[in-house]
Amino acid sequence: MKKKQSFYITDDYIEEVCTRLHKNKRVRRPLPGWGRIHIDRRLPFLCVYRKSGDEDGAERFVTTGASFIIASDKAHSGKRLSKLVYTIVEELSKEFKSFLIIEIWSKKPGKIAAEEITSIKPRFRIIIGEQDYKKSSINSTLNILKEGLDKVTILKQHARSEIVYTKNVSPAKLQPILGHKEEKKLNCHLIGVEINPVYLNPRTGAPFPVIKRSLSEQMSYVFQQAFFEFTNKLTTQNVAHYHELGKSFLSHRVIEIDKRFAQLCNHFDFLKLATPINEAQARRDFQRKKYDKEPVFFYRPVPFDPTDFKKELWNIPLEEIEDPAISQLFYEKREELDIKVSMLDHLDTPWFHYGSMQLYGVVGPRLSKLSSRLLSVIPPHTGRARKGYVSAAKFRETALQEIQRYKEQYKPFLAMAEISEDMYSGLMVSQSKLQIGKEFRVPQYRVDALLQHEVGTHLVTYFNGLAQPFSLLHIGFAGYDELQEGLAVLAEFLVDGLSPSRLRMLAGRVKAAEYMIDGAGFVDTFNILVKDYGFSKSMAFTLVMRIYRGGGLTKDIIYLRGLLEILEYIKSGGNLEPLYVGKISYAHIPIINELQLRGILKPAPVVPEFFSRESTSKNLEKLKKAFSLVSYAEKEVKKQKS
Repeated sequence: MKKKQSFYITDDYIEEVCTRLHKNKRVRRPLPGWGRIHIDRRLPFLCVYRKSGDEDGAERFVTTGASFIIASDKAHSGKRLSKLVYTIVEELSKEFKSFLIIEIWSKKPGKIAAEEITSIKPRFRIIIGEQDYKKSSINSTLNILKEGLDKVTILKQHARSEIVYTKNVSPAKLQPILGHKEEKKLNCHLIGVEINPVYLNPRTGAPFPVIKRSLSEQMSYVFQQAFFEFTNKLTTQNVAHYHELGKSFLSHRVIEIDKRFAQLCNHFDFLKLATPINEAQARRDFQRKKYDKEPVFFYRPVPFDPTDFKKELWNIPLEEIEDPAISQLFYEKREELDIKVSMLDHLDTPWFHYGSMQLYGVVGPRLSKLSSRLLSVIPPHTGRARKGYVSAAKFRETALQEIQRYKEQYKPFLAMAEISEDMYSGLMVSQSKLQIGKEFRVPQYRVDALLQHEVGTHLVTYFNGLAQPFSLLHIGFAGYDELQEGLAVLAEFLVDGLSPSRLRMLAGRVKAAEYMIDGAGFVDTFNILVKDYGFSKSMAFTLVMRIYRGGGLTKDIIYLRGLLEILEYIKSGGNLEPLYVGKISYAHIPIINELQLRGILKPAPVVPEFFSRESTSKNLEKLKKAFSLVSYAEKEVKKQKS
């Protein structure tokens, strides 16, 4: 006969939880009936949600934290759940001398005023027991909690909160999770937070998923800040930042989802698929037709069905990720992958161009003005005295030597450099490979700068990301390209390799993109670059081909724009080293800092070689002062003329 499932929290269950806490081991256990307990480590606080009656989904506002219990009060008849909470607090308050419980519940629809039904303005009641009214020690925590909740915003509407003192702190029809005497004995403070359920459709009771997720993320950080204030003011523990009180590990669900993303991302190399395979022939045909007829480009076949890809992508259950920082990263990456796949589905059509503007943006007024200034102060054909060119084979040999130096620093740095038979010219890093076009050649003086661009930046961030606990850091967060290319061009500057001709080329890319966005055709843009800006026909073809490939790819504007942003970052006192932890974007720097404070991310094992150079220190000091790219270009041009 099948044994009937128990809906009872036994003494053995409670003892097992407290034994693990006593040993500072993580507690992750389902509760009998419904719910679970999650305590990341020994912490002086706990969030509680008790489901009673109809499901309202408010448990989501608890499970984002490092220490919580969600349970069915009905299933445990209240008393057993209270005993579990009491025993946990008793164990932890021995060390911390004080403890805080925040219980969360939603206001029942029947008690919502008629005028509130159609409002999505968040409202919170912060409830504290009357016995705590005269305890000024908890007031700073209450104030931090109120200030934080007042800043919560949903669909442009700011929240309103109030602090209310009552006899009992508990949801309607439920007894307090701890009695007054128990609170006093354990030196435990109990705060209730009642939420107006703006995340539910008032007619159907169904959730508004986007509102619910946004509310959950915002409240998570508010609670962390309140716990931070309480921990530093009223316990024996001191922490430097509120992020340190967040979850310190990745859940099994996050790891599973991360693997599925990695598998999907490994299906294709977006840039390679969007790059013509007949560049050399198209160049010859364009020249033969006297630069008057748009060349025809051919592309590699897309190796997957875009519809099937998207089905799999959107079936990944991101809503099951409870950690708000991690969740944000995956939601953004999903949007980016969706756009890229749509672009590949419309490769070599005008629709490709519209997706490109979604991914990489357009040329704004500031970038347009800068590119025009650079093109005006840097004359055509400027450059250092030529000391010969390096062939593809010789560059590969030098790159392998550079890779070997990194491998001596970090054994897993198993990068490769290879000459690609299906690339005509140029360089491209794809995962762990530096791919070199078979007809690639570069002036000798540019070799070191290109090595720091490709190996010292793109490969270093790839292997640093590979050393982290989830794959997105080496695959690349959404929008990572701009910071990557900004760092890569910065590396050229730091090793004294950012020449005026290189800056001129980056500015030319911006201008070509600007004309393409404004509706100019391939031939028109080519002629403008040659006649108005003095580019050679060979260089102009390369610039225009890169911009018009696939149907219109604006990616090349991010080199100069990315450099501008990294220069501002340095000028504002930003530290470079955290930016090499993996392939991240500017927008994700705060999340990286958070995950590092929480101990989820490890220190980057590889430091760019050029960081140890004297020229790097000297040039970084220049950037921290008043620095202008235009002034720098003017000075470099004068040096070359003298």
